[in-house]
Amino acid sequence: MIRKKLTVAVVTAPHVLQVKRFVDEEIQLTGFDGAYLQMVLSALDVDYEIVEPSDGEWGRKLPGGNWTGLVGMIQRGEADLTLGSVAFTSGRKQVVDMSTPCTVYGETFVIVHPGHDISNIAYLHALDTYSWICNFSILLIIPILFFIIVHRKISFGDMFLGALGSILKQPTIVNKMFPNWKWLLCVWLSFVTVICFCYTAGLSAILTVRIPKDTIKTFHQLALAVKERTHRVYITKGNFIAEYLELSNEDHLRIIGEEIIRNEWYFSIQDSGSGKYVNQYSVELEVRPQLELFYGNQAVMKKYIISDDNVGTTPFGFLISSNFSFKSKLNSIISRAASAGLYDKFFKASSLKAGLSSEIETPENERRHQLSMQALSGTFMLLCVGMSCSFIALLFELLYYNLYYRIRINVNK
Repeated sequence: MIRKKLTVAVVTAPHVLQVKRFVDEEIQLTGFDGAYLQMVLSALDVDYEIVEPSDGEWGRKLPGGNWTGLVGMIQRGEADLTLGSVAFTSGRKQVVDMSTPCTVYGETFVIVHPGHDISNIAYLHALDTYSWICNFSILLIIPILFFIIVHRKISFGDMFLGALGSILKQPTIVNKMFPNWKWLLCVWLSFVTVICFCYTAGLSAILTVRIPKDTIKTFHQLALAVKERTHRVYITKGNFIAEYLELSNEDHLRIIGEEIIRNEWYFSIQDSGSGKYVNQYSVELEVRPQLELFYGNQAVMKKYIISDDNVGTTPFGFLISSNFSFKSKLNSIISRAASAGLYDKFFKASSLKAGLSSEIETPENERRHQLSMQALSGTFMLLCVGMSCSFIALLFELLYYNLYYRIRINVNK
C-alpha cells in the first residue's frame, strides 16, 4: 500500500524549530516545536516533506484577501499541515481549518534591564514616607508631653533637643523632675531603641543591595511611551499580535497595535531571541514561553526583564488544509500528548539548551559592591549643611555678645 506523503510547512527559529537534513534524505527536527512536530508525525505514521514559506512569516492578511506565510501556504493548497505553534485567530479560521489546540499562551514583552540607581539621599530610603511622617509627629508630641508634665520648668527647646538626642543615640539625663513618670520615659527609650535598630537595618540593606531604576513594566506604561515616541515595540513579521492589538477595545492596546502596523516594527523570525531589537528604547513583544526560552534563564536575567503583564490568552495548534484526512487522528494524538505533558517536557529541554548556548552577551559576575562617595554624598552634604548652620549661629552669638557688651559699656559710662 502506498503511504500518503504530507507536505508540512514550518518556519524556523533557534531552539524553537530547526530542520537538519542528512545525505540519505533523512530529516531531523530539533527545538521544542520541532520535537513536538516530529512526535506527532511519527504517531500519524506518514511520510512527509518539510517546506518553508518564501517570506518566512506566520501569516498575515493582505489587502486583496490573500495571506502570507504559513497561513497562505495552507490557503493555496501548497501544504497539508503546519507546525503546532500557530495562533488561532478569527481571521485565520475563515480561510483554513484548525486542529485541537495544543496549548494556550499569553503575550507579553521583554525590555532591557535599566541598571541600578545610586541615590545620594539613600539614608532617606530606609523608611517610607508614612514612617517618616509618623516618626516626626511622635518627635513633636513627646517633647510637648514632657513639657506639660514638668509644668514648663524646662523649656520646650531643651525637651525637643533631648528627645532628638535620644533618637540619635546621645546620652539622656534622667531629671529628678520625672519621679512619677519614669515608666513613660522607659516606653520612649524602648521606642527609640526599636526605631534605631530598624533604621540601621533598613539603611544597611539599601546600601548593600542596589536599587534598580524605574522602567516600563506594564502595557499601560508601554502605550504611553509609544505615544510619546520614546520607545518602539517590535514583533516577528506576520505575527497575529499586531492585528489583535489594533482591534482591541482598550485604548492603550490599540495605540500599540496601530503604531506597530503604521511604522512596520517587524523583524525576521530567525532573529528571535537575538536581543537585537531589545534595548533602552525598544521592546520585543511575543508569547511568554518564547520570551522565557530566550531571555528567562538565570544568566541573562541580569540584562533583561520580562514583564509580568499579559495581553489576553490565545490558543495555539496546527493549521490543516480542508482535505486533510487525518484530522481526527491528529486531534487524538494532541489530546494524549497534552495528558502526558509532552509539550511542556520538550519546552523545558529546549529552555535548558537555549540557556547553555545563549549567544546574548551577559554581564560579568558582579564584584562585591562597596559603598562609593556617590552613595554617601548626601550624608556629607547634610553634615556640611549642619556645620554651616552651626557656624552661622556661632557668628550671630559672637556679634550679639560684642554688640550687647559695647552697649552695656556705653550705658555704664
